[in-house]
Amino acid sequence: MRVALTGASGFIGSALLHRLGSGVERSALFRSATASSEQWAQGGCRIVHGDLDDEDALADLVRGADTVFHCAARMAKSDLALSQRVNVDGTERLVRAAIAANVRRFVYVSSISVYSSSRRPDGTFTEEIEPDNRHRLNTYSYTKLLGEECLRQAAAGSSLTHTIIRPTNVYGPDSRSWFWQFEKLLHRVPVAFGNLPMNVVFIEDLVTGMIQAAEAQDAANEIFHIGHHTITMADFIARIGEVTDQRAHRLPRSLDYIVRWSIDNGFFAMTGKVPSMSLLRPARYPHDKAQTVFGYAPRYSLDEGFAETERWYKALSNHDEGTRAASEVIRGDER
Repeated sequence: MRVALTGASGFIGSALLHRLGSGVERSALFRSATASSEQWAQGGCRIVHGDLDDEDALADLVRGADTVFHCAARMAKSDLALSQRVNVDGTERLVRAAIAANVRRFVYVSSISVYSSSRRPDGTFTEEIEPDNRHRLNTYSYTKLLGEECLRQAAAGSSLTHTIIRPTNVYGPDSRSWFWQFEKLLHRVPVAFGNLPMNVVFIEDLVTGMIQAAEAQDAANEIFHIGHHTITMADFIARIGEVTDQRAHRLPRSLDYIVRWSIDNGFFAMTGKVPSMSLLRPARYPHDKAQTVFGYAPRYSLDEGFAETERWYKALSNHDEGTRAASEVIRGDER
């Protein structure tokens, strides 16, 4: 594989670069020169500086590639115009560049949250279900869904095949959404709330699945869920507390429900939109299709995933405060 990748400084993109290894010809998009980009360059990765607005940089990025992994995204749930520019218009520019460069496969990292405004009687969503009530999707979920549609439309009639990946809740070392936000919360309020099952997947299993999907002929022009374990949010937060040596107190069931109800309904009252994951309605996102089509078989147990996260966190804690602070920077346009 000759790979081009966006979002290289983000959680998923950097993990994917590691997983691909130096044996793969890689080019990666960075918005600016950083210590991280210099390290990747020293490891043999071709670095391209620019963003998703820069057509020349995108053309340079995909030159000679047969596979593009589009991991960059604006994750904020405000400023629809900016999210549209990054998550939709930026995706279209990258697709056009890939078509012009005769790229074979375009892998788009979407989000399971595109279903967050949809309703099913049993709470089960498969890839064949079309997300609905899109006017209630928050800015991030809405523009990720539009990005999917933009990809399909732009690639139609060309030789470019595409694969859309909808990960569930991705955790592991340096995860912004599923580590740092709870690590910081526990510092302020040492409470593990959320008596609600949710699906999580360890980062290494996700990027392995992405590579499998990119290589599988039968995965062309298809959508796949990538997930793994079911765990309650309260148990997940408590395990982060164990990793970070913070004791997390459990809420009584009735109080837990009040907290979840307040968060869900408070978000809707303030924005008129639904949060990316409901804290009131459990949902299931089977990954049977990925297992059948390209042999997706996640191998990290929860114990192994949290052990890997703990090793990373303890090593980070032994560094100076500046190093740790740099790791916690919120990257608004990369995940």
